[in-house]
Amino acid sequence: MAPLKLMVLKDRIRQRFPSERLVQYHMEFSGIDPDSQKPKLVDTNGKFSQAVYEFFQKRISLQYPLEQTQLDPFQHVKEQHEAFMKSRCDFVFGRDDVLKQIDSYVCLPANHVPLMLLGNAGTGKSSVMCRAADQAVNKALTGNIPGGGRTRWHVFYHFVGAVPGSTELFAMLKRLLLEMSVVSRATMPTSLDMAVQLTCGALTNDNTKPIIIFIDALNQFDEDQASAIVSWMPRKLAPHVRCVFAMITDTPQHKALTVREPAPQEFYLQPLTRHTGQIIVEQLLAKYGKRLDANQMCTLLDKESSINPLWLSIAVEELRVYGNFRKVSEKIEQLADGLLELEIQVLERFEHESGGELLVATLSLLEVSARGLLETELLVMLADYDNLMPQEKGGEKRDKGKEKRRDVGKLPAAKWAVVYGALRPFLRPFGESGEGRLDFYHRSLSKAVRKRYFSGTDETDVARIYNWWHAKLADFFETTGANIQRKIEEYPVHLIAIHDQERLEKFLVEWEVFEHLFDEEYSYKLLQLWREGSDLERLRDSYLTSINNLANTPDTTKDHLSRKQEEIAELLVQSGNYKEAQELAEKAMALEREELGSRPERMSELYFLLAYVQDETMKLIEFMYRSQLPQMRKIVDNYEAAAKLLRQLPGEFNKVKLARTLNRLSFYYSGYASRGGDDYLGKAAATEKALTAIETAIETLKELNDEPHIADALVTKGVAYGSAVPEQIKAYKEAQTLALRVVGENNTTTNRLYVNMAIYYEEVGNYDLAYDYFRKWYDVSCELYGKQHPITGRPIKTLKESVYRRIAATRGDDIPGACE
Repeated sequence: MAPLKLMVLKDRIRQRFPSERLVQYHMEFSGIDPDSQKPKLVDTNGKFSQAVYEFFQKRISLQYPLEQTQLDPFQHVKEQHEAFMKSRCDFVFGRDDVLKQIDSYVCLPANHVPLMLLGNAGTGKSSVMCRAADQAVNKALTGNIPGGGRTRWHVFYHFVGAVPGSTELFAMLKRLLLEMSVVSRATMPTSLDMAVQLTCGALTNDNTKPIIIFIDALNQFDEDQASAIVSWMPRKLAPHVRCVFAMITDTPQHKALTVREPAPQEFYLQPLTRHTGQIIVEQLLAKYGKRLDANQMCTLLDKESSINPLWLSIAVEELRVYGNFRKVSEKIEQLADGLLELEIQVLERFEHESGGELLVATLSLLEVSARGLLETELLVMLADYDNLMPQEKGGEKRDKGKEKRRDVGKLPAAKWAVVYGALRPFLRPFGESGEGRLDFYHRSLSKAVRKRYFSGTDETDVARIYNWWHAKLADFFETTGANIQRKIEEYPVHLIAIHDQERLEKFLVEWEVFEHLFDEEYSYKLLQLWREGSDLERLRDSYLTSINNLANTPDTTKDHLSRKQEEIAELLVQSGNYKEAQELAEKAMALEREELGSRPERMSELYFLLAYVQDETMKLIEFMYRSQLPQMRKIVDNYEAAAKLLRQLPGEFNKVKLARTLNRLSFYYSGYASRGGDDYLGKAAATEKALTAIETAIETLKELNDEPHIADALVTKGVAYGSAVPEQIKAYKEAQTLALRVVGENNTTTNRLYVNMAIYYEEVGNYDLAYDYFRKWYDVSCELYGKQHPITGRPIKTLKESVYRRIAATRGDDIPGACE
């Protein structure tokens, strides 16, 4: 009977599959296996094993070819986002109201503002965005979205944290600009600032092709000023632009958008209904051929947290993997009612089943990392089994700086697979293991990790635990071969956390690190690291030593030395070390004149540098006197010399530099006028020159669509009009609207704006408003420069004046202390 059944089965297989897919082979009986007590069969001629080997070799080579094909990186990223969208878009229940709202926003005539989908962590925003984006794609392809014209609508979608590299704002903006046909691969912006300006301009341009932009988890972009204030998003969208954003309520991004005029549309995602929750549970379990009975379903949905989709999905997953089906009802009863509590419960299970200390170490390293960790980085750190976890309280103290990370290779793949397999649903990026950084997909898990693994017996114990993990990461990034960008992202953060000033200073003065962090307008990140981990006097001494060492290095070219002297001089000005900056600027100018041929482009830069150093020094003077005119004339002469050369030089960069120079010239011409002028330049002539220069600067910046510098020029325009006139405050308010949108509050332009607005209100006698803006000036100065900086001393002195002391006392505000 058995041979007949086998013949019938073979015939059916032959009828079903083509002959080239079939392999005939012969097996022989070779006894009973002593362990399993099952018959042993041997492929006598190896035909079957060879066929299987060749089949898999061919399939693997098709999917992972040895030849390196040149993939378009932008198209590859788009396909990854599409895969994520497709994986989530079919699993949306009970959200018809929000989907209709998004569809109406997309299809109805433009209202020129974005639509924001808001909700707390785990409320299902990502799934809704995936469904909405997929529906928009289908409608756009079939021409069912009105107003697209012949080109039809293009749909751009980006799910932050879902695929490798998706948390980087710069990368997203470049892809968006490319899909909007604003740039080509050859003209791709080379900096975030440039990408922000291009994007903002394109989204307001009436000639922009019809586009619908979906961005999920807007608040999860890497921490950056541009991402926090959404400066790339204009106040008013072009007619053929639609933007749908999803984010957590009350995040910086949400607040930054809601204060704009006109305000964006908002839609709050409501909790799940009981009926929708039941459908989700049934669908999730049905994928694995499982279900709950009526009583079990009722018990699960009776829990208060079942209205949260994330809680519900985690709970269902816990039930799915539970091995004893006879005790499922008991397991449901035991599920913690609360997202944080349930996540901690899951972590406890993982510890026992999926790696123990390896899993705890993985979660702890991710928690203290600055921006997530690469899988390759984790594999190296986790391989050091003897140094995997911190000592118990009262154990041996780590000798800071002495104990170095040992080279112990990498964690075996089999051990990592256990840990990663358990954590994968909770980590980003979605998809392929080993690509991009790993980090918590939902920030709620970060809270669970902190409560579970970073809760000591007291504050000192908690600090000890954090310090141990920061030290482990600091040691790793000190010795690793990671690229400089990764080291900058992580290494200084951990050195500051463990108060390792020596290693931090050594790192920050490395020229490669300096070049990545220095910004000629204001090196905010670099100065912040020095303030947090050292001080600005140490900054001065360290960089002066570095520049002297460079000058004494035999293979240093004169041109390279001059340029580094210029950059260090600019940094010293930014840090309040004006005397040393002046000396270094003069050395750079002497080197250019005496040994490098007075090249026009370099001379324009060095004239600007000399004026800039003198300019910043002049800002420390609180009161205006005619005796300051000779000092101001030196500044004017240097700016005029720079402007004369810049007018002759080609290129967009020199245009921007010319506009900045004219901006400062206007300020000093207006300063000449406010001091009454002299024989060199009278008051009326100075005012005329100030207004002419600033109008030219603004016109040039508008041509370049350089909104950050336009905001600063508008402040100067207000100053140029003169004191306490209506035109002045009008220019200031225009500058305020633009500055808060494109650069945010903690910026040098906004800081300058606040002091000038305060002075205006003081001059018109409105001391309450003047106090408000002087206070803003102080707050921003502290954020930008720190309390030790001379610039911060000015608002402190102002707020100590009697009139502002009285206002502070009335309001119950503290009076700022002197610079420390």
